[in-house]
Amino acid sequence: MKEISENDFARALMHFVENSTDKLDPNGHESVADHWTYRAEGDAMSGGGLCLVSHGLFDRVYTRRVILPKSWGKFCSQYYSPVARLLIDLYDSCQTNNPLLCDLDSHPVRDDFPMTGHFWKKKHQNENFEFYFRKLTEKGFLTAPTRRYKNIPVVGLRFKDQVINIPSSYDGLCSVVYELTEKGRSTSERPCRDVPLYGESVPVLYMVGDTKEKETSDYGSGDQELYDLIERHTSSCPKHQNIVYVLADKTGDCCVPRRIGFMNVHILEIAYGSAVGAILFDWAYLVPNNLSPDEEESFDCSHENWKSHQESIVKNHPILLPVQE
Repeated sequence: MKEISENDFARALMHFVENSTDKLDPNGHESVADHWTYRAEGDAMSGGGLCLVSHGLFDRVYTRRVILPKSWGKFCSQYYSPVARLLIDLYDSCQTNNPLLCDLDSHPVRDDFPMTGHFWKKKHQNENFEFYFRKLTEKGFLTAPTRRYKNIPVVGLRFKDQVINIPSSYDGLCSVVYELTEKGRSTSERPCRDVPLYGESVPVLYMVGDTKEKETSDYGSGDQELYDLIERHTSSCPKHQNIVYVLADKTGDCCVPRRIGFMNVHILEIAYGSAVGAILFDWAYLVPNNLSPDEEESFDCSHENWKSHQESIVKNHPILLPVQE
């Protein structure tokens, strides 16, 4: 097989998905097709309502989840707008025992008692928020809001040359971050609805899934027996599929691939435009675009893996071959 570069393969896959008619249905449930494509732009948390039906042995053996690359969430977070990042960092700092992430040199209240763990978690989250709020006030970042909201108390946050209305309570912050990151939208008025989640560039995900012919050599003997057992004892027979994907970023009309990935999965169903099942493994390879010296070192290793695996990846996605030749 002719060697294909990461960049050429990524762009071929992106082109294929953009022009595909086999996209997942964004509404309701459907059976798993032998071949499908998926594209998400700017979705930090893709996947809508999922089927809650128990699938017997499958659910007891695997953690069923939306089939998305493991690096998708962190990849998206690189492109958060400055204001969105500040709000999300403040929220994450209240949630965890890490120092505040948004440049306030302070530590949250800790909850380390080994017997209770986070029994008083909500209490501590509120205390953390109040502590950081005082620090923001002391540093002169807070001022009067530019408007009021009926259900959420707010203050003004000085950010560069503007004032942004942010919640003055932890519960209010939770609501704002939920709307930012999960695209949920309450019917009541909320602050920060004009805050964009992403800056100039927006992350884009491209995926192509194909059903894999069962080959005993792909499994250890124990895995093969387990898979056969699950097929016999579930109401919805899982399909064993290979998925190849590209993580890219879009700036205006220009879309640049940053990472190629390959997943081996068991898919049970398509729920609201998302493939749902279990990921068996997920490999990824860098695409060489304006890499820093540190990234170049990582790319060298990634590139060697790509050269050794590309034949298998292409073989399991024959529908991509005409695009590449």
